[in-house]
Amino acid sequence: MLQSNMFAKDVLVSIKPEYAFRILNGQKTIELRRKFPETCTIGGTAYIYTSSPVMAVTGRFKISDVRKLTIEELWTEYGEAACISERAFFDYFSGISYGYAIVVEDPEELDQHIPRDLLKEIFNFTPPQSFRYLAEGFGDMLQDARLQISN
Repeated sequence: MLQSNMFAKDVLVSIKPEYAFRILNGQKTIELRRKFPETCTIGGTAYIYTSSPVMAVTGRFKISDVRKLTIEELWTEYGEAACISERAFFDYFSGISYGYAIVVEDPEELDQHIPRDLLKEIFNFTPPQSFRYLAEGFGDMLQDARLQISN
């Protein structure tokens, strides 16, 4: 369940298209990361930047919880919910001892996906490799009616 955190930071996370789609359709309830802040994002919003070939902000979800676990514990507890094959999972976490499970709550696709080129033009945006903190109000701007009207 969503924990209350009035100081929660919103983030932008880069996610491969197959996983972003599964989050937005409710199938994938855990997002895995090699590095992620454990507490300051709980209760915040994660905006999904869907990587190539989509290259757009496509949706968002509430961060219900973040759990740091050993790689073996992550696989046992969250492999299925993360919608990832065992081989892909262990390849992704190769060389590290701990990883992070981000608990996804209330995923929502944006009415209009916002392409990287438009984000670069308006916000001088460069997509993150993994994640980046968002300035206060950035999420509100992404949901602005002018950006959400189809071309």
